[in-house]
Amino acid sequence: MRHAKLSFLLFSAITRQCSALTAGSGAVASSNRIFVGGLSNQCTDQLLEESFAPFGTVVDISIIGLDTDGDGETKKRKPFAFITFDSTQSAVDAISINNSSDQIQNRRDQDLFQQVKRAEPIDRTKRKRSNASRTKEENHRDHILRICEQTNLLLQVQSTHADRLADYIQVIKSEHQHHDLEFKMEGLTNAVTKNMSLLFLSVSDPAELARRLSLDPILFRAVKKYYVVEKGALETNLSQDSGCEMVVRHALEKMSMSTIETIDCSFRVHAFPPSNQSRILSAIERINTNTTENKIQQSIKLDPRDFTNILSVVEVYNYDGRGKEVIEDGLAMSGVSPSFVSNLEDNKDTTDDNAVNRAYYKLKEAMGRYLREHQDFDSSVFQDTIALDCGSSPGGWSKFLADDMKCKLVYSVDPGDLVIDLGNVHHMKMKIQDAIPILKEKKTKINVFVSDMCLHEMEEQLNFLLLAKDDDILEDNAFFVLTLKCNSGFSKANFDGQVEKVLETLASRAKTRKISTYHLFSNRNGERTIMGFIL
Repeated sequence: MRHAKLSFLLFSAITRQCSALTAGSGAVASSNRIFVGGLSNQCTDQLLEESFAPFGTVVDISIIGLDTDGDGETKKRKPFAFITFDSTQSAVDAISINNSSDQIQNRRDQDLFQQVKRAEPIDRTKRKRSNASRTKEENHRDHILRICEQTNLLLQVQSTHADRLADYIQVIKSEHQHHDLEFKMEGLTNAVTKNMSLLFLSVSDPAELARRLSLDPILFRAVKKYYVVEKGALETNLSQDSGCEMVVRHALEKMSMSTIETIDCSFRVHAFPPSNQSRILSAIERINTNTTENKIQQSIKLDPRDFTNILSVVEVYNYDGRGKEVIEDGLAMSGVSPSFVSNLEDNKDTTDDNAVNRAYYKLKEAMGRYLREHQDFDSSVFQDTIALDCGSSPGGWSKFLADDMKCKLVYSVDPGDLVIDLGNVHHMKMKIQDAIPILKEKKTKINVFVSDMCLHEMEEQLNFLLLAKDDDILEDNAFFVLTLKCNSGFSKANFDGQVEKVLETLASRAKTRKISTYHLFSNRNGERTIMGFIL
């Protein structure tokens, strides 16, 4: 132990003396946390714990700034640490004893640490940002202001789906879908709430595009909500009553006054983040009680069920980081549009309560994407065919093959149980490598081969398809869908690179046509779906 241990009597005597001397000077620790400065690069959690254990139970040690890379570069500041005890008295004792003259000399001899003092609590309201941090934040805010100048439709999406949504919107545009509407993607940013992002679009008719996209079965489970807004962001703070009233008035005053006067409008409010909803509703109530003082001469009727219009209020920027020495207004957009929320009856095919599990939607989305890309392909050719579903439990993909694709027979292969009971689904309760020889012996010919199995290696998924081909249980020109699950790597480029290797292997071992690769909204970050025909 590097720190010399004091005898119990000496320790108690010095502690009482130092505590008495410092009690009136404000030098004692006000919490159970202390600061230890000037650490040597040889310092470790264990050495610090051994040094400070005589003063009380150490519950946490946080070392900051150690040269863990061993590059030997000179740093402007030596490493330091924060040590937390189980009591305030232990912190007082540690500071007092370590600042006695004998212990100061002992520290110099040991060269383990140089300073022990109270850990001052951080007042975040007084903490200043660095110039670099301030500049970065200002640039980010200016960027949002610029893209808001042309934006009149916002799409709220989970951040994990944001890039996929942006790519999908570009595909829709490049394929000239909704060609009667002019639209452009203005930008994509993280939203003011965690795990959410906003996609900014400029559209000739934003309400109509929102209506069409809301009916898109591929986007149904990807986009959380659509907001039609007026171009340009308002610099305001939605945490204040005045800010909420400002954005509501802005939206309503932009709406045609003749429309309000001649039509019995009723509104539903879409607010983002949802925590602003109650404040927006309160602002509407205040405006209704003071209609004579506003340009809005008619009360705003709210009806969340039977509504003719949607009032959208979206907070697109709000600085909530460290260093708030400069108070910055947030940015908000608002607007009123005719109702574009589709009737649930229109979406009944996309909200199938009998979907078994989420995997059902994965295959449903995959087929939708493939049919959209290959418009000369008619999925009705799969009716009255035979399909093989590998790793099928609990049965989502088998259900889609049997019910939606109308396959005559589905061999559903998995050692686990199925939760479906369909006359055209035959459960082979075994592994796929055991099922293939049985199917070969029966001289079965498979027209559709699908697999969503969880395997250790990505290429194993392909190997089972090639095994089925080599054992001659696949029809010529069989259709396949494989989920490639990447178990290593973290970046999109890494995942895509692994998929490319699988495709290269496939091309070297079999003839194929119409191969497509998708990062579905139903896929996880490390999953890709490949589809096509194997000859």
